[in-house]
Amino acid sequence: MTASLQTAASNAPPEMGTAERSEAAGPPALSAPPSLESLWHAVRRHWVLALGLGVLGGVLGGGLGWCLTPARYTAVTLLELSPRDLHNGAEGLGTYQRTQAALVKSYAVVQGTLERPNVAELAEVRSQSDPIEWLSKAVVTDSLLGPEIIRVSLQSDRSEDSAVLINELVRVYLQLAARKEEERILERMRQLKANYRECAEKLRERRQTLLAREDEIGIDDPETLRLRQTTTLQQLAAMQGKRVELQLKNKETQIELDGLRELTKNPQRIAISDFAIGEELKLDVVMKKHFDQLTGIEGKIQAYRHVAVTEANKSNREEVQRLEGQRRSVQKGMADYQASMLSGVVSRLRSKYIAEAKDNIIKLERTLQFVKDQQRTVDIEIRRLEGLVSSLRGVGRPLDKSTAGVDSLRDEIMQMEMVLKKVGEELGNLQAELPAMPHVTQLETAKPPPARKRDRQLKVAGAVGFGMFGLAFLGVGLLEFRHRRVYTSEDVSRGLGLNLLGTLPDSPEHARQVVPPGLGQPQEHTMLAEAVDGVRTQLLHAARREARRVVMVTSAIAGEGKTSLASHLAASLARSAYKTLLIDGDMRNPAAHRQLGVPVQPGLAEVLRGELPLPQALRDTAVAGLSILTAGRSDRQAIQTLARDGFQKILERVKGEYDFIILDACPVLPVADALLLGQHADAVVMAVLRNVSRLPAVYEAQRRLASLNIPMLGAVVLGESTDTYGVSRYLTEMKD
Repeated sequence: MTASLQTAASNAPPEMGTAERSEAAGPPALSAPPSLESLWHAVRRHWVLALGLGVLGGVLGGGLGWCLTPARYTAVTLLELSPRDLHNGAEGLGTYQRTQAALVKSYAVVQGTLERPNVAELAEVRSQSDPIEWLSKAVVTDSLLGPEIIRVSLQSDRSEDSAVLINELVRVYLQLAARKEEERILERMRQLKANYRECAEKLRERRQTLLAREDEIGIDDPETLRLRQTTTLQQLAAMQGKRVELQLKNKETQIELDGLRELTKNPQRIAISDFAIGEELKLDVVMKKHFDQLTGIEGKIQAYRHVAVTEANKSNREEVQRLEGQRRSVQKGMADYQASMLSGVVSRLRSKYIAEAKDNIIKLERTLQFVKDQQRTVDIEIRRLEGLVSSLRGVGRPLDKSTAGVDSLRDEIMQMEMVLKKVGEELGNLQAELPAMPHVTQLETAKPPPARKRDRQLKVAGAVGFGMFGLAFLGVGLLEFRHRRVYTSEDVSRGLGLNLLGTLPDSPEHARQVVPPGLGQPQEHTMLAEAVDGVRTQLLHAARREARRVVMVTSAIAGEGKTSLASHLAASLARSAYKTLLIDGDMRNPAAHRQLGVPVQPGLAEVLRGELPLPQALRDTAVAGLSILTAGRSDRQAIQTLARDGFQKILERVKGEYDFIILDACPVLPVADALLLGQHADAVVMAVLRNVSRLPAVYEAQRRLASLNIPMLGAVVLGESTDTYGVSRYLTEMKD
């Protein structure tokens, strides 16, 4: 039976998990791409390996880049762009510069250079199978020296040949550029002359048409008439807009007034909210007295609950029961009094509302009358402006279609005059540029380079070396990222969607031992105890709300701190005056007895086999109020009894004797014991160890527990940095 359960628990869930992932996406942390933060955490875990591989790869890559990149002679010459051409031309500085750089390497320039006799005889040219393609690639241009400087360079295996090639290339380029510029100027001048003649003819025709239209209509002073009519129309439009606003305001005020009048006639339609009723009851003298009594009783109950409830303190429990009875009596009295006063409170609130509504009605009636007076004034002004507009239309008919046509002709003539002026100015400028002057000048002639330049070798070697160094770090980070370890508590809460109950600081081995409270504790243990108390508070809140007293603490795999968490959580509950039992359910690898300093035998295994009564297996510990049931000596018989109903009988016997039972179970994924024990627990707390636990394993453990409807209370992340808490300095100052 045990083997079948283990097979079902270990083999079935992965298949089910594959089916579920095909239907719906898993948690974001399992499918999220690597980020800079995650890669940083991954590299920091194996930084020694990453650094070693990076240095080795950088050295090998740099050496390989140095050896494979030949050093050549580099001839350089400089070209200066003419500022006059840049400012007068239609192209911007950047576009013009890129155009000239492309022209230097154009096919026409390269072919013209190679056709020159002194170039064709060079040994460097004769050694190339395709000289045109080689020269096009060998020539390099840049503008790193300034926006008006183009640097042209050429690399070659022969010093003298490189200087001859670059100088002849620049000469061919300058001749070609000057010829193209002259052709461009002449073509532009032909276009401008044609446009100038056409525009001048149209302008003459438009002027004649304008004179004829003005004589026909008889317009004397059109500008004055148009200005008066435009002003009057603007005033009329403003008044009409104001009338619309007044009409809307009149309508809104009337609707609001009618609504208030209707409510004053039918008070029963006024809805009174529960909040308003509650606020009104708080002002009642009798209710205030009940509230004061209830507050005093609650304070006494809380005071008694902080006292340990043991067999020797039965009087405290009886006092708490008596106070709880008084509290119920006061609460019943408050409810009865509130029910008897409900109708009266509602009536008073409605009366207040009706009084406020009547005041608002008076205000709205005044507002309505004021709006109507304004409407009458606006209507009178609108009629006056409409009459003025009609009279202006009769004088000169300034808005007649024929007049509008005259205005259009005037605007067109003005625009044509401006265009004609610009065309004439550009023609004059182009005429002054002929004959075409050089646009680009060569600042210095290229000289044969005295030595080979190794700048490119250094750059290639450095780039390859740094690239290999970065790839080594990236490779180590990606390989580590594939494990998807838990680096922060947000990986658990946001990435997997688990409820985060708290985090525990990273503590040394001696501080992780459960010691009784008192003086002489190391500061690390104090910080750990404070963090565990925070988890205990979450557990107590859940226990009050859903009665969760049996809590199983487990993890996805072994070595994630579940035993330490279970032991400290049990000790924290005991320090809070809750009688607590810690059960070491990890019989395959027991460790809870070492945390509390007790022997491992006899324990749970002996009780399951029937070799020892349960009371004799329970041991008190050095922590007051904390008992432990160790794992004992496990064997196949004990595991088989655990798989049946042996453990359930043990829980039923101890539930009545302890306030809380903390169960330290086996990891979920390796064996099925945790799934068997979890079915008897009220809730499960998952232990997650930072830098060790893996998100896929934690998610798979959570999914297996959920498949058996085992309630998950949340997760606790162990191994957080003490800087995360900020309590080290606080505890030191408190001690001082």
